[in-house]
Amino acid sequence: MTRDSRLILRVRIIGLAALLLRCPLLRAADEPAPVADAARPPWLARIAPTRPGKFPPIRPVKIQYRFGWEGISAAHGTLEFSRPKPGISQADLEAHTTGLSRRLWRMDTRTLEWCDAITLRPIHVRQAEWYRGSSSLIAQEFSPREVLRAKGLIKDRLDPAFFADMPLDEDRMRELTHAVPKRVKVPGLFDLQSGLLFVRSQPLNKGDVIHVAVIQGKSPYFARIRVLGRESVTVAAGTFPAIKLELTLLDITDSLTLAPQKRFQRAVGWFSDDTNRFILKLQTAIFIGSVGLEMEKFEFKDRSSTRRLDDRQFAQKARSSP
Repeated sequence: MTRDSRLILRVRIIGLAALLLRCPLLRAADEPAPVADAARPPWLARIAPTRPGKFPPIRPVKIQYRFGWEGISAAHGTLEFSRPKPGISQADLEAHTTGLSRRLWRMDTRTLEWCDAITLRPIHVRQAEWYRGSSSLIAQEFSPREVLRAKGLIKDRLDPAFFADMPLDEDRMRELTHAVPKRVKVPGLFDLQSGLLFVRSQPLNKGDVIHVAVIQGKSPYFARIRVLGRESVTVAAGTFPAIKLELTLLDITDSLTLAPQKRFQRAVGWFSDDTNRFILKLQTAIFIGSVGLEMEKFEFKDRSSTRRLDDRQFAQKARSSP
């Protein structure tokens, strides 16, 4: 390998680590300016379905994933779903770069997200990224019409209250993030994990199309998810019957119009086609090539003795339900 080839590889791995670890599902693009007030845009009428489906909620579970670029391992992470109190679902992601990626670019991250366990609407999000000598923080508070968010950089020790399950007003958000809060005035936004749970809840029959609006950091997107079919998929955790889906994104601009997403091309993902519907695998085509993740193992955290349908019976029932 030539010196120039090694340099290119290093740049690509560093870019990969940034893209993989800034969100539970891969960060898609640069961050546009916050969305301003405007008349109701036509694309809002395309948001469908508007209610969660009938598929049962995810059980408390801890899932381990590995992240990579063109077959090169770059990071590991754990995603834990729990019910910290009645009516609330919590997702806790912790991840870090590994191997060559970590030697070139040391990064650790944690994201906590809370949503209503019945409606699957997001409540608040806290995200921290730790580098050598500084921390990048993102806080979000959700309401039906807008999202209050702030992104800041601190060099002091992180206040433990940052990850508390409690609402933040503008003053408290400014105090914790060292940044001026802004309002993203797009109605009905999901964060990435509540959006994932919302899609997971749907029937997911072949050919189904789901449209949702999501936000990552301060960037809102219009997402289209199409069910491609069912097949068998092998990952580090084993071989599973799977539901194959395709994801495409459009930017939501300042004026609440839709614009092409320049860096993100498309993603293909696989849910396990059983009573769990875990994300088994994700492959994303972006400007530096193909990046993705796959499940390594999982461990249920509850001790429920409730009788559950056989996986194949449940999958068949879910596909036939309206």
